[in-house]
Amino acid sequence: MKRSWFAHNSLYVFLFALFILTAALDIVNFDSFVYKTICGFLAPLTNSPCTDFYDIPIWTVYLSLAIVLAVTHVHGEIKISNKHLSSHKH
Repeated sequence: MKRSWFAHNSLYVFLFALFILTAALDIVNFDSFVYKTICGFLAPLTNSPCTDFYDIPIWTVYLSLAIVLAVTHVHGEIKISNKHLSSHKH
């Protein structure tokens, strides 16, 4: 029985969805909101001030996710190619 494309590429689909979700969360500055909320809650307990601005280095995150996504896709294609080559051996 032939597996569906999504079942065959489930890791690729997961990483692509993670990439899109990370981009969406960065666009709406969700990371900054979470930081301010947590820091505001912990600041009185730790007696340490919160910085005025927080943002993750998103281009580094994007690049890391994109590299993992590309390597995963290439790895899958190499596996398929190897299967085709091994089926042609005599």
